[in-house]
Amino acid sequence: MELFQHIFAAFREFLDKKDVTTVWNADVAHQWPAGGNRNIVMADTMAVELGNPSAESLSAVLWTEDLEQVSDGTITLIGPDIPESRGVSLPYAKIVLLGVNGFNEENTCDRFGDLELVKYDVDLRGFMLRALSRRQNEWCRIDGDAWEKGFSFRILGSELIRLFRETDYVHSAEVVFVTSGKGDVLELKDIMRDVTQIVGALDKMNTDLSFDCSTCEYQTVCDNVSGLRSMHASMRNRRRN
Repeated sequence: MELFQHIFAAFREFLDKKDVTTVWNADVAHQWPAGGNRNIVMADTMAVELGNPSAESLSAVLWTEDLEQVSDGTITLIGPDIPESRGVSLPYAKIVLLGVNGFNEENTCDRFGDLELVKYDVDLRGFMLRALSRRQNEWCRIDGDAWEKGFSFRILGSELIRLFRETDYVHSAEVVFVTSGKGDVLELKDIMRDVTQIVGALDKMNTDLSFDCSTCEYQTVCDNVSGLRSMHASMRNRRRN
């Protein structure tokens, strides 16, 4: 089931016109230690901050069953890396592209929920996801010790790719980070605007039992994305039965 096809195309156009700083192959066997889910980074020990609300942030996960649209194991950075940014609060966008299979009207909502939770499984010593006040915003901190030991977007991206690949129906994973400026993150937000609406609609389908389209704030996006409307009808029928 393809929900993001038009967004993939727009995102690739965005990448084509930007100056890519670095491209890495993921190191899924990296030796960065886990934090034991105790990764609290206070302001006085912080070396680098990502996605402070004043600097803009964006986090999005897109999936497709067209595996050719995903460059498996690739990590792309547009903008400065963490090792060169001590004492800096960077604007931050993280876009994860997944090649998947077997998505259909019955399982997409559940699988969407599983994929959304993967970011909380990232457990790297010295890295903290500080806040997630809105679904597509992330606010992160890296502490001074991690910075001194070389924590980088390659390490973070490699861990994300490793975690997503552990999911049975994910066959490939690619991560793009953008730290080049507030303007680039805002441009990406505009491209990803439909993702916010689609994800919101999926979340409501998963939690709202009323299925009253006439009062739903996502009625327009369901009208425009055919897969959402058919999924909604299928879920409504299953719950009635």
